[in-house]
Amino acid sequence: MAARAGSIRVERICARCDLGRVLQLDTLLAAHELREDVCPVCRGELVAAESRNGDPFYWRCLIPDCYTRSLDRPAPRDGLLPCASCGGSVEFRQMPSGPHWRCTLNPRHRQKVISSHLRLPRMRELIPRRELNKLDRQLAEPKLF
Repeated sequence: MAARAGSIRVERICARCDLGRVLQLDTLLAAHELREDVCPVCRGELVAAESRNGDPFYWRCLIPDCYTRSLDRPAPRDGLLPCASCGGSVEFRQMPSGPHWRCTLNPRHRQKVISSHLRLPRMRELIPRRELNKLDRQLAEPKLF
């Protein structure tokens, strides 16, 4: 009976380790220590919000509809998004699959443009005016009223 109780204790300790890994607590704490928990748009507070799909959390500004990003995406530096794969700088490209940010170091690295990216003034500057107007219309959230 004693050996069995010991194995249950070990399982509980391992379950706690797994829970920390599953919830990505190290990522959350590291971002807080690096002061990446500040909204790049409004300078408000970013909080870890519970996700509805895949990842347990994502970063969300406390001001509704201001800014969001996945935990695995790097935070903007000086108002510019870095490449999500290698950290290099990005440029705007209109592709057959839609608007993307393409890495200047490796053209195979790309990420889709989403509405929260356009809330960063320096990111908007990277987009030609004609494309920016089209993007604003395309990514605008529908009005319910």
